[in-house]
Amino acid sequence: NQNVNACLNNAAKACQLAPKNVFYVLWYAEKLKQSGQTKLAVQALEKHLELHLKDDQYVQILDQLYAKNGYQTDLRIALLEQQKKACGYKLSSQLKLIDLYVANFDYVKAHAMYDEIKKASPNKLQYFIDDANLYLKNNDENSANAIYQAALKSHPTDFKLNYNLFKYTYKIQDYKGAAAYLKQGFKDPKMTVEDQLKSCQELNQMAQKDSQYNQYLPILIEQLKTIINPSYRVLQQEAELYEQLSNKQAAYLIYESLSDIVPSNYQYWLKTITIAKTLGRYDWVIQNGNKAIEAF
Repeated sequence: NQNVNACLNNAAKACQLAPKNVFYVLWYAEKLKQSGQTKLAVQALEKHLELHLKDDQYVQILDQLYAKNGYQTDLRIALLEQQKKACGYKLSSQLKLIDLYVANFDYVKAHAMYDEIKKASPNKLQYFIDDANLYLKNNDENSANAIYQAALKSHPTDFKLNYNLFKYTYKIQDYKGAAAYLKQGFKDPKMTVEDQLKSCQELNQMAQKDSQYNQYLPILIEQLKTIINPSYRVLQQEAELYEQLSNKQAAYLIYESLSDIVPSNYQYWLKTITIAKTLGRYDWVIQNGNKAIEAF
């Protein structure tokens, strides 16, 4: 009946009579929040926190109220640490704690938390990579490399791991080592064609900003050539890599075949014509121009 005061009074009474009923407390806090009394909502949840520390939803809602209403990060950390003490290991809470520790520049605790996660999930390489990247963020290259190498022993061909090592070794100007990690990563049997295209696109963009990356593009081209029955997207990516390497002839031949495969794509015709003009092959310009007119 839209009677907010009666609703709040009854919800408060319900919490008083049965504080162990988590639904009463959450309802009361929700109605307080909806009526603009956020501070009272926080107080209601804090008052009954010890009874509901093991309830993930309860802790999550209180944490969200802290986050959205400008409460100190220390309060959020204390809340999640309290839950961890009561419940033990919970991955979602651990990861949130890491973010909060990093926000507070408490990297020692963040790394300690990663150690717990790595111990609990030794096959989840992303946590090893994230931990190493956090060390790199703080210029602790020795610790980062130690984590990378430890993970590499058990997962020698994992692409994500090798790709991070590729970027790390490139950064320290070990260009030969970087190439070896990139090649090794492409041996990952779990890697899909979509993954390969994504990595090629990213590296090509990096090469456009830093020409030093051009030395790795032939590795990508060779990898794309190993794909059986390549789609037009694979062929287009190969052509773009050749363009970045200024191999216009190779790029032209691929775009020419693409214009036959997908004649409705205007960009492929445009590429064949403009590249042919750049090469001074005006017979190709006329030939493809006439085909393009037929297609359009």
